[in-house]
Amino acid sequence: MFGGATSASSSAASSTRAANRTSGPMNAFPTTSTGAGGGPGGAAGVYLLQTGTGPATSSTSSSAAATSSLSRYQSILDKQNELLQLGNVNPDQDLIEETVYEAVEREFIAYQSDIDFLTTQNQELERFIEKQKERHKEELQTEREKSYSSAKQQFEEIIENQRQQLNRFALEQPQQRQLLQNQERLSNNLQRQLQISEDLRREVSRLEDELELKEYEVRKFDEKSANLEYRVQEAMKAVRRAFAGFQREEDKAKKLIAEKERLVASHEQERTSLLSERASLRKELHRKMKGQKDMVEQLRDLQAPEDTAAKEIRREQDQQALVKILQHQVQSLQAKLVDSLKREQTNTSAISAGGTTSMNNNNTSGIMNTSSHSSFMKALKS
Repeated sequence: MFGGATSASSSAASSTRAANRTSGPMNAFPTTSTGAGGGPGGAAGVYLLQTGTGPATSSTSSSAAATSSLSRYQSILDKQNELLQLGNVNPDQDLIEETVYEAVEREFIAYQSDIDFLTTQNQELERFIEKQKERHKEELQTEREKSYSSAKQQFEEIIENQRQQLNRFALEQPQQRQLLQNQERLSNNLQRQLQISEDLRREVSRLEDELELKEYEVRKFDEKSANLEYRVQEAMKAVRRAFAGFQREEDKAKKLIAEKERLVASHEQERTSLLSERASLRKELHRKMKGQKDMVEQLRDLQAPEDTAAKEIRREQDQQALVKILQHQVQSLQAKLVDSLKREQTNTSAISAGGTTSMNNNNTSGIMNTSSHSSFMKALKS
């Protein structure tokens, strides 16, 4: 299911890259919203496009490629989460993780190839723009120098001719004064034209400074684009690290589950051994109590025909000694029983509620047996 979506997105991305590559290195630079040529170049790119010497534009950009790659990866993750939430499917976790990881790898490789391709095209465009700028600057400088030198030479020749004419007119008839004034006005006009030429040179210098400023802004924009690409790469690395951490946490969880099962099995085994030990202690206690009862009955049968005071005193002393012996044996058995109960409670504290309930029932029966032993001892003392 995931493989189909991934293959479709990969085929779409590969077709886009193939279209970009077949269009040539001069046709892969996007158009901005202002209508001017986008990508590196700025005002120089606009000039080259207007003059017909610059490259054509295209609709491909690094930001669009990054957005499409991330959106495809997010759609894959959303589809996986949707399948896991339905509860009707039981996907193979390893297959899903491998598919997602392979999809991310393919998208990352495709995006990296797009970035390399755009970087190569940007470098070619920069070299092309630099060559065009140098060529245009040289042509403009040469043309400016030629026009300035020719205009200056013409103005100097005109001024020299005017001077010669003025000298000649000064020697000629007075009716030439009007013509002299006209020549003076023409000379003033030429001086103003020279001033206008100087102003034009200063304006050209100012425009060149503005062009350098625009080029600096274009370089800053290129640096920001490179920073964005670096952040996208860091984000992909973070995704890989998170995926690896998820796998490590899953391995830890599996190890903890295995350790828990081993502890539960050991607790069950120890509980079984404790129960068998407690049953054997109970049997021993019942056997000794039965023997004590038989001994008491025998003592009573032996003491029945004796009526003298000495026999009565000796009988009481024997009973007291027997009671002490029985008390000591019962206390030792009770201590062993309580010790086994404490060990069982300590070992079974991490087991399920059913085991705890059965243990409590066994403890209750043990306490009841202990209370019955105490009542029996009181009866013996009486």
